[in-house]
Amino acid sequence: MFEVSDWNTPSVPVVSSNSGSRKRKRATAANEDKKVQEATINLEKLVMGLDKYVPKKQKPGNQGDHTSNKIAAISSTATNSTSTRKNKGKEVKQSKNGTPRQTNSSSKLHTKDNKYRTKQRKEPSAEPRAESSNSSNSKPKESFGLTQLQNSMKNSLEGARFRYINEILYKSTSDDAVRLAKADPTMIDDYHTGFRHQVKSWPSNPVDQYITELGRLPLPLVVADLGCGDAAIARELGPRGVCVLSFDLKSDGKYIIEADICQRLPLPGPEQLEGETGAVVDVVICALSLMSTNWLGCIREAWRVLKPGGQLKVSEVTSRFKEVSDFVELVTLVGFNLKLKDESNTHFIKLEFVKVRRTRSTLDWRELRVRSNSILKPCEYKRR
Repeated sequence: MFEVSDWNTPSVPVVSSNSGSRKRKRATAANEDKKVQEATINLEKLVMGLDKYVPKKQKPGNQGDHTSNKIAAISSTATNSTSTRKNKGKEVKQSKNGTPRQTNSSSKLHTKDNKYRTKQRKEPSAEPRAESSNSSNSKPKESFGLTQLQNSMKNSLEGARFRYINEILYKSTSDDAVRLAKADPTMIDDYHTGFRHQVKSWPSNPVDQYITELGRLPLPLVVADLGCGDAAIARELGPRGVCVLSFDLKSDGKYIIEADICQRLPLPGPEQLEGETGAVVDVVICALSLMSTNWLGCIREAWRVLKPGGQLKVSEVTSRFKEVSDFVELVTLVGFNLKLKDESNTHFIKLEFVKVRRTRSTLDWRELRVRSNSILKPCEYKRR
């Protein structure tokens, strides 16, 4: 080989400019950060030198503050760009010739910094708003366990369930109702829940009126509440010394006795009024409880368990009666005399009877049952 003058091989190997390794890019990003920091320091020194020549009459906070704001913006931009590259690993934007793109205009940096700060302010501010909205929606959950929409849907479902059960009970016999209650233990509870919602829309509740009337009667007093529902009479008058026997399709283990009120009550009393009857009941209450198609059996059982001269109080929906006189006539045949008829309420009719000796020694209950089918109509609610 031969030696050529002025031709020396470089001691450091030349790296191709088109090398795309990540290490080379990270080094370029570090150099850019260093250059930005050096430019920031030089700019700060320049501004500090210019501040010496600011006229004394110039109010502080105008030019100086504006300049310092620019410096702060440049500094924060440099810092943010460094932290962003380290944390997110984003590549530095490059120009066409492969060198890092650097913006010399402080106004552009200031604008980008404002956008970045605005975005930072918006992101954390969304969290308290979400919390406040959640807290407002969680108020129904704290009190009712459900949101307002869920409560509305729940009430609609309970209303539909109540209307469905109500229609079944009015159009079936008491035997069928007993079988349904045993097959579906929640049926009676669901019915009572829907019934409580219906009561809220009534102008008055017959049960409340009976509580007032019975509370005025002298003690001792034995009351049989047939079809008692929630046993409101027993809960109210029991602590006041009144003996209330509550009967319904399902027992609650405390107030309510399970029984078929249209077939046989677990109380003493003969079918014929002769000699000692053994009956112990002074008043029988039938508040909206003549539901089954064999409702006449409830009147028959009331007569059996009542003492001679005992009272039968009946309240029914006005729309159920085709003719009130037909109902009174049929109850009279069972062995009662009408004492009071109250039609002052727009929703209900109240009737009071007294137990007497039957005019007939024997009754054809099958014939009376057929006759009763045309006296009371089922209570049906409008479908929604």
